[in-house]
Order: sequence, then C-alpha cells, then structure tokens
Amino acid sequence: MKLLTIKINVFVLILFLLTDTSCQGLLHKIDFHYQVPEMMNDGLLTGVATEAGIDTSILIDAVNAISKGKHNEVHSILIYKNNKLVFEEYFEGHEYKWDGPQYYGNLVQWTPEMRHPIMSCTQSITSACIGIAIEKGSDSLFLPYSFQFNIAGLGFERYGIAYELRLSEHHALFVQGGGSFPFVSEEKEYGFGIHYKYYFQAVSNAKFLWLFESAYRNTFVDFNVRYMNLDGIHQDANFKYDAFFTGVGLGQTYVWESGFTMSYWLGYGPPIGAEFKWQDSVPEDGNSWAKMYKNSSGLDFGLTIGYSF
Repeated sequence: MKLLTIKINVFVLILFLLTDTSCQGLLHKIDFHYQVPEMMNDGLLTGVATEAGIDTSILIDAVNAISKGKHNEVHSILIYKNNKLVFEEYFEGHEYKWDGPQYYGNLVQWTPEMRHPIMSCTQSITSACIGIAIEKGSDSLFLPYSFQFNIAGLGFERYGIAYELRLSEHHALFVQGGGSFPFVSEEKEYGFGIHYKYYFQAVSNAKFLWLFESAYRNTFVDFNVRYMNLDGIHQDANFKYDAFFTGVGLGQTYVWESGFTMSYWLGYGPPIGAEFKWQDSVPEDGNSWAKMYKNSSGLDFGLTIGYSF
C-alpha cells in the first residue's frame, strides 16, 4: 500500500512539473486585461483601443486563445489605428533556426526589443498599405527612381536624357542633359539642368488625355538652374550663344503599373550672363532676331517617356 502511494505521488509530481513547464510564461495571459500600450520613445503615439472604435473584449479573447495554445507561433499582435498604437502584446514562441526541426530554434518570450523574422508577412502589410493609399489617392504614391528620355526636341534634332530621384512623397531632384544629334543636325548644341520638384498629392487611376488610365498622376512645381551652349545657324549665318537660366515651371507625371512613365512641363527662366555673337556675317534682321532669341531661349518645355521603379 505504501509503495502504491509513493508511485501515485511521483506521478502527480511529474504531471505537475510537465504542466508547469508547458505553461511557463503563459499563465499570466490567461486572465489578461487590456492595457494601453506603453510609450517607448520610439516615435509612435499610443492610444486607447475603445477610442479607436475597437472592442477590447475581442482583443482579450484573442490573447487568451493564443495563450492557451489555440494558435501556433503567434509572437505578437500590434494594432495601429488613427495614427496611434492602441494594442501591443507579445507571446512565447520559437526563434527561427534554419537547420532546426520545422525551422524552430529556442523557445523564448518575445519582446519589443527582439527582431522578428517576419519574412513573407511583409507582403500582407505592404499590399494592405498600398491598397489603402490607392483607394484614398494618397500622396504616398510614388516610385523613387526614374530614367527618362526627352522627346520634345526630336523635331529639332535634339535629344535629352534625365534621371529623377524622389526623396519623399513631395520632394524630388531631376537632372537632365542633352544636345544635338551628331552627324544629323547642322547645329551643335549641348546643355544640362538641375531641377527641384515639389509634388502635390497624387491622384490614383488618373487618365492621360482622358483615355489611358494610369496607376497615378502627380502634379508638380519645378525650380531649376540650366545651361545652354549653341553653335547655331540663322539664314545661313553662323552664331554662338551660351547662357545660364534660373527658372520655374509647372508639370505633371503619369506612372503606369508597369513602371512606364510620361512627364511633361512648361516653364520659363530669363537668361543670365547670355552671350550672343554672329560669326562671319550678320543677316538683315540680325540684331532684332538675336534679341528675340535671347528672350525666347529661356522657355523650358519638356516631354519625356521613361521607366520608374
């Protein structure tokens, strides 16, 4: 009888130890009560879930279910709504280990300071954010890099190549350069420009020429500094002209889902330090034409096609 009692006690002890080990770090979650997330000085404001229209009883049920092991490997739940973090809770789970069984490493209690290997979960997050942005026509719609070819001057035997770097939703740097086609144009020209663009709020699903629907359209204001050097011809008379320009313009950029980009702008900047000189002969309208050319040379028109990514 005594031996039977000892066996029963040992069995109960083992059962207790197994139960305690399996629930370590989780028992405190069973009677979970909602609390406002702690301010961590990480740039995120915190708020109350009920003020954001969230029923805390649903959150409590979710935490209790996870704590009881109903859902496998849920490491954390964070809810960010109305620009505030209204819910933040962490659980036990395994670290990622490439050569571990089922890729499991050590069993740990996850915390805000630990890095989470979320992998393909980012697709769900980014797709949701992009969907919300497109639906609202958010100004966060933009692709940061763009290579473009200026086709506006093709009729004048000119070419232009440009690169644009979007620093943020509103700010971009645009650099372009080009000139006359060698062995095609009788005139010789080269020039370059550095532009700062301020983009207004993007409009999703905008139509180009009311026909072709793009992913989004941006309207922008352009501030630039440009330089031009030209060996030109007017009425069989050769002339040299070079000048700097500081100008302002207005334009729009359309971007399609494929990355195809079309942009156009119109602006003006008066010539600075302009030098105009006839080379060998002066045509009859030489002086008046030279004056007109100086004033009109500040016109800045661009029509580009390219690829954004």
